[in-house]
Amino acid sequence: MSMLHPFLAQRGFTCETPPLTEFVNHFTRLSRVGESSMLCYGEPRFGKSTANKYLREKLIENKKMVPLWAAVDPPPKVRVNKNEFWRLFRIAKDDAYAPADYNKSPYRVLLNRTRILAEEYGTERVFIGIDEAQNLNVDRYADLKRFTEELIDLKLSPFVLIMAQPSILVRVADLKKRGHHDIVDRFHTRDFRFRGLRLEEFPAVLQYIDAVRWPGETGPSYTEYFVPRLWKGGWRLAAQAPAFTSAFQSQFRNLSAASGEVGMKFLVVAARLLLTSLEEDESRWANGAESLLRTCVAECGYREFMVSVGGAERAARSTLAARKASHD
Repeated sequence: MSMLHPFLAQRGFTCETPPLTEFVNHFTRLSRVGESSMLCYGEPRFGKSTANKYLREKLIENKKMVPLWAAVDPPPKVRVNKNEFWRLFRIAKDDAYAPADYNKSPYRVLLNRTRILAEEYGTERVFIGIDEAQNLNVDRYADLKRFTEELIDLKLSPFVLIMAQPSILVRVADLKKRGHHDIVDRFHTRDFRFRGLRLEEFPAVLQYIDAVRWPGETGPSYTEYFVPRLWKGGWRLAAQAPAFTSAFQSQFRNLSAASGEVGMKFLVVAARLLLTSLEEDESRWANGAESLLRTCVAECGYREFMVSVGGAERAARSTLAARKASHD
């Protein structure tokens, strides 16, 4: 069976962009000084889940922390057994639950496996990553707090990373209003905004696509793989950065909600569309380069995304400002 090229796979590769580096540095700084949590929020498609995956893989690799993680689905209308929450969690490289464990208390299974892995790793530190945390309700927060307390009783040191969309800002305000200060203090006092790519950062991403190789370090670069003849003639994706920038700027001008930042997903999709179009017929570049590139940017999904769900942070902050004004 042929392997799918990483550039064509969902989250098939990770580029160490400035937003990702800032995120990792912030996490590292907080965890080193003994903080117990971090709230990371950002627009959808800015790369939060990829950042979470990247961090998790680094932790698995260096074994300095025991990594647990879960993605939280929106709560259903019918209340489910709280055990289902703990069955969402995965630990290290393996599923958290083997078939033999499924009928046991998932909370106790996870707690016990965490303790055992901590002993194997020779570490007291535990990483708990929660993705889509805007979907957590008060009961699940209380469960999470209880879990961290039990880890502490076991002489372990948990660090909880809350990854969420900007609506979490309104959620935190609601928790404060309803008197859940213990939850806010435990999980929401160290905020970090995961930003999108700035236009001046496009060249670094495109250079990475020109440089990274597959399969392995001896294979062709991503760009060379799709357009070998253009590559041999000196064509590079990074050289098209000004044209990509101009095309996205045109999108900004037509979208009132645009912040001047672009989710990593959309630049990658635009570059993928360009390379796969040229893979079919490399002569298309000589016959209308500017038009082709602008079409790829127009079809990358950015505009449709901004019209439908973009501007989430602005909406959340507007909600908070309106509430504040109503109480002044």
